[in-house]
Formats: sequence, structure tokens, C-alpha cells
Amino acid sequence: MARIAYLHDEQKISYADMAILYRVKDNYHASYVDAIRRALSEAGMPYDWISENEDAAGWSDRANESIKLSTIAGAKALDFRAVFVVNVDSMPYPLEQAEEKEVSLFYIAMTRALDWLFVSYSGESKFTAYLDEVLEQRGKKGKTAKKMG
Repeated sequence: MARIAYLHDEQKISYADMAILYRVKDNYHASYVDAIRRALSEAGMPYDWISENEDAAGWSDRANESIKLSTIAGAKALDFRAVFVVNVDSMPYPLEQAEEKEVSLFYIAMTRALDWLFVSYSGESKFTAYLDEVLEQRGKKGKTAKKMG
């Protein structure tokens, strides 16, 4: 919640221009979307769901000053100044047989962000192993650049 508060208070990004995207709603132990909802409520941050269907209970008016919660697929063709992709360790989803579809969904999630992208995970998967490798490579580049400069 601290990053959301920073973006809203310091960077002056409206809540309506922030989204929290996820692949699956639950893991084996609990619903992390429920945990996100509780944390947003406790922090006094408004939120609602994005739905593709205006008649659906979870439909969200983009002009509504609230953080948008959505599956990755539900956020297709939408852009936000700040995007939080959560629970990436659930990707690729074990029940999904076409890993290419999962790669495409991850790409879609990341490209919804116009200015700020946050990716979070706490477990291991093919995707998180790749992200860890990228971070490690960036760390090595940073050390090389410091030595040269």
C-alpha cells in the first residue's frame, strides 16, 4: 500500500489511473485478492473491479476515482499510469496447457502500464525464475558501469 500512497500523494497519480492485475484469484491457501481488498480498505483507498460487461456487478466506470482490480484478461486494451501485477508466481498457471498463452498474458499485463510497473511474487515459477535472472543481470551491469565511470 505504501507504493500506491506514494504514487497518489507524491507523484499525483489519481487512483483511477492505477490498476492491480492478477492471473488467478486464489492460491491453495487463501484468496490473495481478498487480502488486497482488505489492505486497500484498511488504508482507506477506494477500489472497484473492472468487468468487460457494463451490466455485470463488477463493472467499473473508468472515471470513478478508485483503484481498479482486474484479471489480466479483463484489462486488455486498457492503459493505466501505474500497474501492479501481483502473484506472478502463479504464472504459468498449472492448469493452462498452452504456455504461450501465459506468456502473452504476462506481456499484456506489463504493457498496461504507461509510467510505473510493479511486479510482485513470493514463490517460484518459470516466470519468477526469469525475472530473478533479469534482476541479477541488471545488478552485474550496474557494478560494471560503476567501475567504468
